[in-house]
Amino acid sequence: MFKICELFSGIGSQSEALRRLGVPFEVVAWADIDKRAVQIYQKINDGCDKNLGDITKIESLPQCDLLTYSSPCQDFSVCGERKGATQGSGTQSSLIWEVHRLLEDYQRRGCLPKYLLLENVTGLVQGEFKVFFDAWRRLLEDDFGYVTYASVLNAEEFNVPQSRNRVFALSVLKPVKSFTFPIGEPLKLTLEDIRDDDCVKQYITKTQVKSALLSKYSTAQDFIKTLDEKCACLTAHASQQAYCIAEMVQNSGENSQGYRVRSMKDVAFTLTSTGGGFSRTGLYFDDVQPTKLQGEIIDDNGRGAIVVGGYKYHVRKLTPRECYRIMGWKDKTIDKILELNLSDTSHYFVCGNSIVVNCLIAIFGELLNQFEGGSYDWFKEVFGYSKVRRKLF
Repeated sequence: MFKICELFSGIGSQSEALRRLGVPFEVVAWADIDKRAVQIYQKINDGCDKNLGDITKIESLPQCDLLTYSSPCQDFSVCGERKGATQGSGTQSSLIWEVHRLLEDYQRRGCLPKYLLLENVTGLVQGEFKVFFDAWRRLLEDDFGYVTYASVLNAEEFNVPQSRNRVFALSVLKPVKSFTFPIGEPLKLTLEDIRDDDCVKQYITKTQVKSALLSKYSTAQDFIKTLDEKCACLTAHASQQAYCIAEMVQNSGENSQGYRVRSMKDVAFTLTSTGGGFSRTGLYFDDVQPTKLQGEIIDDNGRGAIVVGGYKYHVRKLTPRECYRIMGWKDKTIDKILELNLSDTSHYFVCGNSIVVNCLIAIFGELLNQFEGGSYDWFKEVFGYSKVRRKLF
């Protein structure tokens, strides 16, 4: 039985990945302090009572094979205050040092976990924070004997329509060989493939549409591309998206996805746990209808719409179900989560704060196949079919 301990567990993406992969496993302990995440974790896992709560108050952890410790990312994120994780700094991200303390206890007891897994924003391995990350890797090796392998995976390449780059760091205790990260497969998935028809309350008003768009343009025609055109680089910060009708930022230069709009024929913005405006899910054009009206922003029976090229494009946020879907969760489990009747804001928070299940399935599949003698077809679980690689000769 493969034993796992989930620190900073969130809603339990790690254990869900093992479950979906078909691995016989046991969660010996988990820890989180967010009430919303705890509620969902317990709902999914039939009231599991092994939550250890505040990591700073945990004195010792049960013996396990895998310890996951995806600590808070906000102090590494370009969207955060970038305070870093210096030991003793008191930042949320500095809670990673509690993991070092608990590993010291494991070491004294002679039962260090075989594997450690960290997921975080790519800011952790870029610029000033790469120095911290490299030092952390050396510390794990010098103090405990772990060799850490790291790679950036994008959820887009693991069968979910969400642009979400995250760094994964797998630490292996005294490995006899190197670890190779899984390789995904880019698919032509869009938000239309995971669309939730129950989305009426997610549409925003005319006033809200106006607040989200660049105010210096007098009509929508000036800055909206049609569905069949490639979007040009509208600002220095906007990216080029094949089906992006409009991707705009305010005059202030604020590069927030709460002030940009994409088509449902594109992939989702990165879900976030915090942020103003509509930045947690981003905004999307949906329910496109022909019209004789000319270019302007209108009120269409309470829903805001942008009129351009003979069509009116209604604007909305994603639904909670859509958010869970693009984090890799299946509807059967999503139904259980939605039974809790939490607010949409709560669902947006836990999704933005979570890890894409599909990426974890791929990593755990490779981990067990490479080091535990497994034969798990993670590719089939993620993509729905087995990968057949053509031989070169």
